[in-house]
Amino acid sequence: MLEAAAAEEDEGEGEQCLNHLMSSPVDIWRSGLRRTVAQVIIDALAADPTTAGGQRAGLGTIGLRLEGTGGDVRIAVANRHVGLERLFNNTRWQGGAWVQALHYLDGAEAIAPKRFAGVQSRCTLLDAKFTPSNGIDDPEFEEESESMDEGA
Repeated sequence: MLEAAAAEEDEGEGEQCLNHLMSSPVDIWRSGLRRTVAQVIIDALAADPTTAGGQRAGLGTIGLRLEGTGGDVRIAVANRHVGLERLFNNTRWQGGAWVQALHYLDGAEAIAPKRFAGVQSRCTLLDAKFTPSNGIDDPEFEEESESMDEGA
């Protein structure tokens, strides 16, 4: 329990905000299951590029979009969006405070306005290292898994 509290203290404002965002369930259903933002992003990245438009469009309804291709996909986060307001409601990041928090992340930058499901907004572009993955072909994931196995 003390370790968990210490880990949360070590996690910066940007990481806490991003963790809340990625672990939030969204109303994009698949096979009758409600999914987290991270799961929706992973599915969109894994989809056939010719059919991934619908999954990527679903991200726009919550104020996110994927920028780039291959291993350099970055997440654009709208500065103002009703979908994000819902995800951050009743948190310290509500009312658009997520923008400042996400700017604490290494490599985050303000970029020109983008369209999110048809609505234009200024946005924050996150570094590719913050794009969720399923762990496949990710050496850090393999190292973490191995160290967890050794501790068991």
